[in-house]
Parts: sequence; C-alpha cells; structure tokens
Amino acid sequence: MRSSGYLDTLLGYGASIDAPATLGAMQHFVMTRLRGNIDVEDLSQHFHISRSTIYRLFKPLGGFKQYINNARLERCYADLRRADPNSVRIAHVANSWGFNDASSFTRRFRSLFGVPPAQVIGTGHDLSRNSGVNPELRVSDLTRVYMNWLQQV
Repeated sequence: MRSSGYLDTLLGYGASIDAPATLGAMQHFVMTRLRGNIDVEDLSQHFHISRSTIYRLFKPLGGFKQYINNARLERCYADLRRADPNSVRIAHVANSWGFNDASSFTRRFRSLFGVPPAQVIGTGHDLSRNSGVNPELRVSDLTRVYMNWLQQV
C-alpha cells in the first residue's frame, strides 16, 4: 500500500495528478472558496502536501492567512466601488467577506488601500457624477490594487 504525497506527485502517482500542488493552483483553490471557511488543512488534503509546504509557498505573499485576508479585502474594495452609495452598508459588505469586526476591517482596509472604506463607496457605481472622491485618488487606488495583484501572480 502506497501513501499519496509529495514523492507520489513528483512521480505522477496518486490523486494529486488531478490537482498539481503549484502555488497558482492553490491560489485558484483559495479564490474559489473565499466566502467560506478555508484553512491550510483544506489545501493540505486537496493537494496532498504538508502544511509546512503550504506555509513555505505562501510566505513570499505575506503568508497564507495574509493572502486570504488581502484577497477578501480586495473583493470588499470591488464590491464597495460598485455599490450604490445611497443603499450600501459597509458592515454588510465586510460581513459578506468574513470580516465581523468593523473596526478591525476598517483598519485592515485602510492599511492595504490607503483610504477608509467609506471613501471608496460608489466610486465605480456612476463615474459620470461627482462621487466626492478625488479622481486622482481613484487612479492611485486602482494602481495599488493592480500592483498587489501583479505581485501575487
């Protein structure tokens, strides 16, 4: 009886053939499950690799947990940008992506994007009217999001 693992993956055996243990494949796996609970154990079981290998692969991206938090924050940013400023609630968007503490969410959001969530609401909803956000700020925020994404690829 043979156990499935890293050596089997290298040799082309085991269930890992359908799910190669590359960083890109793991990122895709995580991104498709962002709204749910995702942890290292899920990746370990799916890709048949050790937890320490996962931590090592995600380390250049700030770590596994940071990668998930940043991905969720980027989804929040996109949702807030597209939202109708007259009807959106920041707490609702934050909760939908797994952030239950408003002050922690705001702190993390500001740290990643340089602006509070309230300043992003509706900036992409109707760009023809004045949304109250400096257009230069929008460009710099989009550039920052793009650069973060580019670094992760």
